[in-house]
Amino acid sequence: MNASSWMLAALVLVTDVERSGGRAAVAPPPLDDGDWPVVLGQIRRHRLTQLFAAHADLLGLPQRVAAALADGRRRQTGEGLIATADAALVSTALHEAGVDHLVVKGVSLSVLLHGEPAARGTGDIDLWVRPDSVEQTETVLAELGWVARVDPGLRTEPGDGWRWGLYRYAFHERAWDRPARPTVDIHWRLAHHPGALGFGFAEASGRAVAVPSVGPHVRTLCAPDALVHMVEHGRKEAFPTLRSLVDIVRLADLSGRATVAELAKGRSSRARNLRLGLAVASAIAPDLADWVPLSGRCRRLADTALEGCLSLELGGGVRHTLGPRERAAVSARHQAWTFRSSPGPVSAVSYALRWTTGVVGFGVTSWRRR
Repeated sequence: MNASSWMLAALVLVTDVERSGGRAAVAPPPLDDGDWPVVLGQIRRHRLTQLFAAHADLLGLPQRVAAALADGRRRQTGEGLIATADAALVSTALHEAGVDHLVVKGVSLSVLLHGEPAARGTGDIDLWVRPDSVEQTETVLAELGWVARVDPGLRTEPGDGWRWGLYRYAFHERAWDRPARPTVDIHWRLAHHPGALGFGFAEASGRAVAVPSVGPHVRTLCAPDALVHMVEHGRKEAFPTLRSLVDIVRLADLSGRATVAELAKGRSSRARNLRLGLAVASAIAPDLADWVPLSGRCRRLADTALEGCLSLELGGGVRHTLGPRERAAVSARHQAWTFRSSPGPVSAVSYALRWTTGVVGFGVTSWRRR
C-alpha cells in the first residue's frame, strides 16, 4: 500500500467513525518506516492535520508521526486564533461602515462544521459583498492596513473607468494582503457564472447564520448554501485536496438527505455540480452515491477528479509547490478540466468569455501602458 492509498483508506475510516458516533473499526494496514515522511507531507498538503491528529490512536500512527501531527495541530490552532481575530476585526469595521457582508469558508465554516476555527486548516479570509459595495469594502480594508495585491497587467482601481468594469466582469474576487496577517479576498460573485449557485447575495444573506464565536457581526452561509458553494468551488478547482471531500460530507449531513436530494434534482448548474460533488465525496462516504441518481459521465468525472487529487495532476491549490514547467502543465490540464466538468453549456461559455476577456483585455492594456 502506497502513501496515497493509505491516506484514502485512513480517511474512509475516520469519516465512518465520526459519522457513526465512534463505533469500532479496523485501521488501515501499517506502512513501512520510510513511507511515513511522505504520508506526513500528504496529510499537510490535504489539510488533514487536525483531523488525523485527533484520531492518531484509531489509525495506529507511530509515536513520532502522532507527535508531529500534534505539534502541527497546536501551530494551526494559534494561526486559527489570529485568523479569527482578523475576521472579527474586518467584519466589525464593515458593519460599522454599513456594508452588508458574509464571511464564507475559512474560520466561519470551520466553526460551523467542527466548533473550532482551525479544524480545516488556516487560509484566507473570504468576504462576499454586493457588487456595488466593493469600493466601500476596499476603503475599509485600506484603513485597516491591508493593501490590494497588484497583478502584472491588471493594475486597476475602483473608479478607473472601463478598466475597472472589465476587471469586475472578467474576475470575481480581489486579494488584499497585509504582512504577517491572513490575506482577505473580496468576492462580488462566488462563481464565474452567476447562475451556478442558484442563489444571489440577497437570498444567501437572508438565510445566513450567525457565528458569534468568531465575531459579533460575523455571518456565514447556511449549511445547504455552503454545500452548493463548496461543490462549485471544488469543481472549479478540480477538488484539489481531500479536505474538500470531508467538507462536502459534513455539509451534506448537516443539510439532510431530503434537502440534498431536492437541491440535486433537475438539470440546473447547481444540481449538476451537486451530483458531481456527491460522486467525488462518495470515495470516503460510499452511501452518498445512493442519495441521488448519478450518471455514468458524472462517475467518470468523479474518478478523474479523485485521481488528480491524489496524484497532484490537477488542482489550483498545488501549483505553487511546482516548478515553472510543471506549473504550466498543471494549469493547462486545469483549464481543460474546467471546460470538461462544466455543469452546462451556458456555464462553459460564460467561463470562456470571462477568461478570454481578462487575458486579451488586460494584455492589450498592459502593452499600451508600456
